[in-house]
Amino acid sequence: TPGQTIPLPQPLQNNLPGTATYIRELSYRSLEFKNINNSLRLIKELKKRYTSRESENRDRASIATQETLVLSKVGRNAKLTELQLRPNLSGRKTVGALELHTNGFRFTSSKNEIVDIVFKNIKHAFFQPADNELIVLIHFHLHGEVMLGKKKVKDIQLMREVMESSSALDNVRRGMDPDEIEEEQRDRMIRKRNNDEFKRFVDEASGKGVEFDTPFRDIGFHGVPFKTSVFLMPTLYCLVDLIETPFFVLTMDEVEIAHFERIVQSLRNFDLVFV
Repeated sequence: TPGQTIPLPQPLQNNLPGTATYIRELSYRSLEFKNINNSLRLIKELKKRYTSRESENRDRASIATQETLVLSKVGRNAKLTELQLRPNLSGRKTVGALELHTNGFRFTSSKNEIVDIVFKNIKHAFFQPADNELIVLIHFHLHGEVMLGKKKVKDIQLMREVMESSSALDNVRRGMDPDEIEEEQRDRMIRKRNNDEFKRFVDEASGKGVEFDTPFRDIGFHGVPFKTSVFLMPTLYCLVDLIETPFFVLTMDEVEIAHFERIVQSLRNFDLVFV
């Protein structure tokens, strides 16, 4: 800022001789404005990379080291393929496979990127079938944060689309049209096949001590845990929204008070605060 005085750090002030001269501000001029603009762009990019690297280093330093995954090499491991990882590791989306091992899970992307999730770091595990959604998913809410690419996360989700969202929106029912009936039956078969495949994987993981919770849709309700309205569903131990990001997972055993506000007969909405 022009005219702003920036004090020197105290150790530097003590080491400067009384006659020292230092530069507070420099102005640069160029006959070609493109050179100045290019230099400014490079300086901003360097500052952005430095800030990002320092933030990533701080995040990595704050994360506790988790147990090493023990790979199971006996027999055939349970495996789910064609999964999308959320949040993604790199690019627009990360696709790969999830495999069950001795003390945890390993996700391997199509680019050979690896994410390990050990059983001891799983606080809650959820299985949500595609009964009324376009996706079927497995979700892990962790005790401690882990690095996912360059991001520090506490929720990791593996999902698979059972129907294209564009197809669901463009699909207009036409009564007893045979093509419509056949397409609807095919959609039900695809949903069932995906749900059964995920259920078999969940059952095998449950045999190793991982307890999976499933949301109860019939007693769900709409709410705004962050900035947008989502459909919240209770499970045995939590209140969750696993469809929209950012994910919402509230452990009910950790709730001390549930405070209701604005409960008026003339209003359809009210506020609920968990402490």
